[in-house]
Amino acid sequence: VTASDADGDSLSYVATGLPSGVSIGSSSGVMSGTLAADASVSSPYAVTVTVSDGVGGSGTASFSWTVSPIDVEPPPPVTPDPAAVLSIQAGISNINASTFTAGSFVLTNNGTETLSGVDIDISTSILRDLVFDPNATAGDTRGKGFVLDSKGGVASVVSAFTRPLNGVNGADGYQGLVLTFTGFDPGETITFSIDVDPSSIKGTAPPGPNDSGSVSGLELSGLTLHASFGDGSVLSGRSFGDGSAAGSVARIGTSSPGVPDISFNGGRDPVTVTGAAQTITVEGPAGATVKLLRLEAGLFIEGGGYNVDPYEANSAIAYQLLTVTLDSSGRANVPLTLTKQSNIAGYNYLMAQVVDPEGIGAVSNIQILLL
Repeated sequence: VTASDADGDSLSYVATGLPSGVSIGSSSGVMSGTLAADASVSSPYAVTVTVSDGVGGSGTASFSWTVSPIDVEPPPPVTPDPAAVLSIQAGISNINASTFTAGSFVLTNNGTETLSGVDIDISTSILRDLVFDPNATAGDTRGKGFVLDSKGGVASVVSAFTRPLNGVNGADGYQGLVLTFTGFDPGETITFSIDVDPSSIKGTAPPGPNDSGSVSGLELSGLTLHASFGDGSVLSGRSFGDGSAAGSVARIGTSSPGVPDISFNGGRDPVTVTGAAQTITVEGPAGATVKLLRLEAGLFIEGGGYNVDPYEANSAIAYQLLTVTLDSSGRANVPLTLTKQSNIAGYNYLMAQVVDPEGIGAVSNIQILLL
């Protein structure tokens, strides 16, 4: 509202009948504010503005103010997106690195739901005789239980070993570790460490023959991570080598890429071959890009070892990571050069992974070719 005084006197403004949330500046005449959410209910408003010069002069103006409702769309509902990442010695270049080292396991809740718990199953790892050895009874004679190295803002972490290798107790180690959380919110991370050994070196001095008691994340490639979330969902995934000499990563989420498959001459059982040049078949989603991991391992034991199975190796010697593109039928024949660096090595373990656009990977069976 604007007004003027012939004598140049200062003017003051008063308004009545304004909508709730709006006022008038007593010296400026400017009406401002934020209309109440229900302002349209009492519309229209009969507004009267009175201006005076303080020495007897005044004037009024009236008008009708209509407030119309505005249709505001509610924000879209938040879609639950549970997800988690378990990294094990990611990016480390020492192939003999050990999960005994503090901070070896890094678990992050990178979704939108609270993380209630995880179940880590190492029975599906690329080296199959690996066990958690908290009491130094299952591998070499040095053990380490679950140690929470950092917990960020997570309120509590409770650990329990499961899946005893002998089906009875922990004398031969465990292949399962269950962690239960309170307050593991999105964006938070914990780190932990634990002793993992091959059961074939039970009773030997640390770090085992040829450092076989130093188990890395790479040697745990293929482990299965089950994660439970606050919305009741349970997601699972397997780890895969991250390209370094010691690391692997398991990423889980709601997407589900097609699972690849590896075969040799139409079969999937372990096979002894006589030449280094071999061809395997990888199958999966048509046109998919597949990562192929070849891990050469050896069997380093004292005497006959402990409960050694056919085609069982216990320590990585070398690795190779290839990228393969499947054809329109979802198939690729991949030529490989196998390696055998000593007379107790030559166990070539093969596994593949398909990664979807969200970074979630699906991991294949493990094919063993012994050269």
